[in-house]
Amino acid sequence: SNQISDIESNSFEKLVDLEVLDLSKNCLFKLDSNVFASNKNLLQLYLYMNVLHSLNEKIFQNLQNLKILYLNHNKLNYINQNTFINLKNLLYLNLANNFIYSLEKKSFNGLLNLEWLNLTYNRLRDLNGSL
Repeated sequence: SNQISDIESNSFEKLVDLEVLDLSKNCLFKLDSNVFASNKNLLQLYLYMNVLHSLNEKIFQNLQNLKILYLNHNKLNYINQNTFINLKNLLYLNLANNFIYSLEKKSFNGLLNLEWLNLTYNRLRDLNGSL
């Protein structure tokens, strides 16, 4: 754990072979939509225990090989319908301990191989149609 609160959009651009990135237990409030644009080989991404309030719809667009994504223990209150659209190989998604109160009809659009989804300890009141 560190006290990282901001990451520039080109911070990881030269790490094209990076497979695991752990940014957990920091003070990240938001992430630029291009921060992971060059990390196509990323398999595991850990962003838990930050203060993320929202996710840009394009933040994960180049992470087609990602298998594990931990976003638990943040301040997320909603998930855009196309946030995970390109994560076709994602197996594990942890969204527990956030403030998610509602899910859009296609919040999990694109998660064709998802095996494990954790939504515990959120503020969900309704599920809007088919997820």
